[in-house]
Amino acid sequence: MRDIIKCPKCNFQCKRSYSVGRHLLAIHDATEEDIEAFRAQLVASRALKRHGGGAWKCDKCQKLFASQRSLDSHIKKEHTKLLDPSDISLFPDDSSTSSPPPKKIQLEKIDNEDVLVRKTNTVTVAPRPSQGTGKIECPVENCQFKATSRESLAIHYSNDHDSSFELEKRHFETDTEFQIWKNSREEESCTSWMIRSKYSKENEFTNYYNCRHDGHYESVVQKLDKPKSIKLTGEYHCPAFLKSTKNEETGKITVVGFHGHYGHDLKNAWRSLNEREISIIIRMMTDGFSNSQIIKKCEKFPPENRLSYIIHDDLRYLRKKYNLQEGVLDENDLASVKKRVERGWKEDGILMFQEPDELGAGLRLVLMTPSQKELCLKYHHRGIVIDDTHNTTKYGIKLTTLMVLNGFDRAIPVAFLLSSSCTSDDCAALFQCVKNEIPTFHPQWFMSDEANAFWNGYNTIFPNNKSQRLWCRWHVLRALEKNCDEMLTKESSADVKKTISELIREPDRVKFDRGILSLLEFLEKDGTRGQKYAEYLRSYYLKHVEVWANCYRSKTPFHTSMYSENWHSALKKDLLHRKTNIRLDELIQVLLDGFQWVIRRLAKQMERQLKKACPRRNANLKNCQLAIDQQDHYIVTRNQNGDLELMKKESGDVYVVRDDLGCACFSEENVHCLCGACAYRFTCSCQVQLGGICCKHIHLAIRHCQENQSMEEAEDEAVPFRNFDVPGPGPQYFDVSDFLDVPVREESEKMYNLFSQSIDNLAQKMRMIKKKPGNEETMQKVLELIQQANDLFPKGKAPTLVSRRDSQGARKSARETMHTLPRRQKRHPQYSKKRGTRIASKHDPSICNVCNLRDPILPLDMNEIEPDALDTDWRRCVSCKLPVHFLCSSGSCPSCGDNFENYQPSDSEVDQVSSDSSDEMP
Repeated sequence: MRDIIKCPKCNFQCKRSYSVGRHLLAIHDATEEDIEAFRAQLVASRALKRHGGGAWKCDKCQKLFASQRSLDSHIKKEHTKLLDPSDISLFPDDSSTSSPPPKKIQLEKIDNEDVLVRKTNTVTVAPRPSQGTGKIECPVENCQFKATSRESLAIHYSNDHDSSFELEKRHFETDTEFQIWKNSREEESCTSWMIRSKYSKENEFTNYYNCRHDGHYESVVQKLDKPKSIKLTGEYHCPAFLKSTKNEETGKITVVGFHGHYGHDLKNAWRSLNEREISIIIRMMTDGFSNSQIIKKCEKFPPENRLSYIIHDDLRYLRKKYNLQEGVLDENDLASVKKRVERGWKEDGILMFQEPDELGAGLRLVLMTPSQKELCLKYHHRGIVIDDTHNTTKYGIKLTTLMVLNGFDRAIPVAFLLSSSCTSDDCAALFQCVKNEIPTFHPQWFMSDEANAFWNGYNTIFPNNKSQRLWCRWHVLRALEKNCDEMLTKESSADVKKTISELIREPDRVKFDRGILSLLEFLEKDGTRGQKYAEYLRSYYLKHVEVWANCYRSKTPFHTSMYSENWHSALKKDLLHRKTNIRLDELIQVLLDGFQWVIRRLAKQMERQLKKACPRRNANLKNCQLAIDQQDHYIVTRNQNGDLELMKKESGDVYVVRDDLGCACFSEENVHCLCGACAYRFTCSCQVQLGGICCKHIHLAIRHCQENQSMEEAEDEAVPFRNFDVPGPGPQYFDVSDFLDVPVREESEKMYNLFSQSIDNLAQKMRMIKKKPGNEETMQKVLELIQQANDLFPKGKAPTLVSRRDSQGARKSARETMHTLPRRQKRHPQYSKKRGTRIASKHDPSICNVCNLRDPILPLDMNEIEPDALDTDWRRCVSCKLPVHFLCSSGSCPSCGDNFENYQPSDSEVDQVSSDSSDEMP
């Protein structure tokens, strides 16, 4: 059983001598001599208790031991050395190698046996050695001093090594005074404290602080490169320390500290944030500043300030620790948005805010920051891309993004709309805000999916616009192919899909019309299924062919809405980190930071000259190299119109390259190839039609002209294929401004599951009947019943946001939310789907080029059994030879604009379609 050790000056007792020594230092301000006398008295007391005699003393190191056995063990371990063979004597009585027996220190008997340690005047100890007797070694090289406490080490370091630092002892009346002094001393001495231990006695509480760099960090990494540790003193101890003692009755604080460091560098970047610096950051967070804005403000501090080294990781830790999420100004989601609107910061870019009603409908919030306005004003004339997405918050709110393309054909979001629905009125509200900011808003191209809400809302605000509407090619092909599989047989479906995929990329209007008429003739002869699909084409797509066919969208910067899809994917994956259950105010902050994230990413890619900085220019360079490798396979000639014709020697296919004499690209920000090829200036008759990318035939034509023209001809801008523009000298940069969990009963859970299934079934039925006319009365009755069901619950007067039904369940990733269809199974090669062949185009298909019908629509006054109604009279165009009904030939040819001539249909040969796949793709 361990002995109880008592303090020689008070009633404090403990089982460890180390704790009693620290008690003497902290409470009684004991000196080194007092500590040594206490330890000698402790050893003598133990010796007296064990064998009734004195302690044993080592002659070499003057150390005391309570028994002879302990002394012998000490000499064997610490003072054993190899002897010289010449000093060894063969005679046993030789005393040359003998050492004198150790001397005993005689101590008088302790009077009070219940006290183990008591200070007496009869104890004799050796004088204090110069190297010390403690366990804390001095970190200074070649210094043998060993201290018994941090305070002793600090005194020794100040006296013997660095006199510029002294031991400080201060008294403070309040905690505030102590914190102010502590923060100032930390900033002056680059000190960061770490609490080593705490001690409390009666009404006094003591904290012991060590330097944060004290010690050594052992990384668990074995094979990889170990990170550099800020703990650099290793086995030694930094002499800096701090001890604070607070009296709970009086509130006074006594502090003893030493701010002299040794063994590591003094850098503010390595110091932890103190209380004053943390309070500054928290104050900026509560004021609503974003992480990027806080970092920008802290970067203005001098390098001597720790705040100038703040990074996003520090801010994320503080927000999580103090529950200060970025963009959250109130515990209530909607109230937080209102506060952001009321403060009226221009950096927030809130142009319109309409509160939702008690059912969560009617929300409209439009965002466009000054930086977004500047970029929209610069690039909107090139065209815009607009699309919406869902599941970005825990509410049923849709996010609509308006995007423009810069000179490098990289998409930039310039406006956001958060709304409960995405109708034409909601989109009109978005474009009204854009018009108020940019009155000259006039994009040349308007890209969206097949939803009419975007276009109708745009026409409402800009009724006399000259923008050309474009449908996303990918969405059109997906709809056509999906209905093709449902309506046609497998064999016919493969051929029709192959034909449509090539016709949609056909740049020539006459060839496109001839291919459509041949396709319709093929479908009319394919039976009832084919006729049904032909009627589907006429009803939905042939009436709007100008918005999805490539021959109507020459030189457009985009053929699909994948710019919006890419932005939505990056938003959910990189910015939201696949979180679909966040608050509305958090999404607003993410959108504002997301715009700056896009701009910085583009600027960094340009500065590093990465290929992804301008993918279309990189594709142009690849096609240019392909043209150089294959230029011997073509013969280049000039026709009478000044265009260049490239004939492939192997197949005889001819491709026509035309020069429109100039482009509207920026001089220093474009996607031009090094040879001067530009997809917005040159066009080719091949089917390689990609936005902003020139096919290899254009590169071949340009290189042919550069090699065969003189300097005088090159300077003439009126002649085609002259004065080629090359990319600018450098990249373009952008200036960016700166519930309680209540257990649910089993019966209630069953009723709620039944309710969810009924709602899902009802929603599916409503989606089906809305597609057919005449069901408005039924839908109205359903809405009335739903309203009666809502009246059963108490209504709230305050506006609110309604959460999605699936937001309370497990969180889904963005990919799981977007891709709800089952994964396509990999087919065995022998069971692979048959690849279709293109339907050949006829010279004279028996389909009218005006109405796209086989038989004309008869006048109302004509009887169907009359001879004139049974026979169909035909005419055809003089130039393109496409047939039309006699009743439809009142105007000019819709394909080429020429006149019509009399014509009798006959079976003729089909056009030869090139099968050289190498010419169709670069």
